[in-house]
Amino acid sequence: MKAVHFKNGRDKQGFLLNLTLLKKAQNLYESGNWSVTEEFAESLVGGWIYLHPSKAKNSEFGGKISGWVRVLDETKANPICIKFHFQTKLDAKEKKWRGMDHTMAWQSGLVEANFPHELVG
Repeated sequence: MKAVHFKNGRDKQGFLLNLTLLKKAQNLYESGNWSVTEEFAESLVGGWIYLHPSKAKNSEFGGKISGWVRVLDETKANPICIKFHFQTKLDAKEKKWRGMDHTMAWQSGLVEANFPHELVG
């Protein structure tokens, strides 16, 4: 199983950017528009997503990925983007960034899901 960490800022009101509640009763959210490939997205189904304000700060939100959709975002250099669908989990908060951490990294790349909560079910 794989996981991914994304730098995800906040808007002026303090809400996480590019985050949409899809089904409240199931805590199902959508996060995007991420410039990753379909193969990258598919390898994360069943894995975990973590949203961080910066690589130096622990995750503020995230959960278990149930699927993804491809979208077109004309504002990006690569307009074909991915939105991840995930069920939010408390275990996804306060997790340390893993993976790529160079200055320009906005995502971790695929990382092995090896936090204790990731290894259970």
